[in-house]
Amino acid sequence: MAGKAVTDSGLMIDLSPMRGIRVDPRRQAVWAQGGCTWKDFNRAAAGHGLATTGGVVSSTGIAGLTLGGGEG
Repeated sequence: MAGKAVTDSGLMIDLSPMRGIRVDPRRQAVWAQGGCTWKDFNRAAAGHGLATTGGVVSSTGIAGLTLGGGEG
């Protein structure tokens, strides 16, 4: 990658350790921490018959897509 999503002297926070997911099938809701990937999210949701729109690339983090379309 070109690294254009990172600013000089900026702060980057690694959310990858934060990968908790909670599914409530009765409410048809999924809560996920910022370090989850779409693969993590889709696997947890599908296990309860749920689905959602999201990223195309399964290794993309949900935080990046949710907050800015995966662009810096």
